[in-house]
Amino acid sequence: MSIVTRIRIGFGLPLLILALIGAISYMNSVHMPKTNLLVVQTYEVLAELRELTATLGDLLSAQRNAFNVGGAPSEQVRWPTEPVNSHVKTLRQLMAGTIGASGQRLDVFEAALTQWNSIFKQALEVRNKQGVDAGTEFLQTSRHKEDWCAD
Repeated sequence: MSIVTRIRIGFGLPLLILALIGAISYMNSVHMPKTNLLVVQTYEVLAELRELTATLGDLLSAQRNAFNVGGAPSEQVRWPTEPVNSHVKTLRQLMAGTIGASGQRLDVFEAALTQWNSIFKQALEVRNKQGVDAGTEFLQTSRHKEDWCAD
């Protein structure tokens, strides 16, 4: 090998490596805004899930209060579910473009919430007609007590 060839290899190889690193950096910088949007969307979804969790806590507290106080099931069971439905709608909008089973999970959640409201409404009717003990027993013997009535 001549000195000229060695010099060409000595400068060429680092330049080739530098060009490769530059190409990889350029590709990463092109994809960065898309990745940032996904991160922002993830944080929005997590914030909405936190709000949904708080709203569910409020819903269960309101239902427990309605159960303890008594009253007409139609008045005290329906109103607290509207904020939950609003959160679910927002989550559907946030996850509209994502890949996966998120929509199916929200469908299952909504079905479970509807079923719980139905069970609770029946328990409230039993409580109003037969007393607190009968209503409590009805809730404890319902199919989904593990999911909704955990102490």
